[in-house]
Amino acid sequence: MVLILMVALIGVQVPLLEWRKRRPKAFTYVSLAGLVTALLALAVLAGLTRFVTIGFLFAAANGWVIFRSSRRPISSNTPKLVYRWIAVIYQLSYALGIFGYVLMVLTFFGVTALFTDAPEVFGAAITIMFSAFTSAFWPVTLSK
Repeated sequence: MVLILMVALIGVQVPLLEWRKRRPKAFTYVSLAGLVTALLALAVLAGLTRFVTIGFLFAAANGWVIFRSSRRPISSNTPKLVYRWIAVIYQLSYALGIFGYVLMVLTFFGVTALFTDAPEVFGAAITIMFSAFTSAFWPVTLSK
């Protein structure tokens, strides 16, 4: 069984790497489309309409900033817009991560038990903390 898994992984990995090497633009677009489609399908099936709505608004705002930055000739306000957008997203993500961390620590010390008896507070704190901290560094990962 393990041998079949290894052969399947290698058999799929080699063509994917070749595709990425020979046609990087197509590979990037198809990968992005697959990621967005799979995430959207899972969110819709799970009934996460708020997630889908916020994700759509965030993607639309990012698309608008990318559209403005790709126009030639570039407007004199565009660099300020791009920098402000990245800075705001970074600061919001970082603040949300700190909030998740503080909520997690408060849960450890039992302070959240004073306000609610819901057991999922710790899980929410972990989710908020890690999703915010990972999204706080997306400008860094895009530049590499």
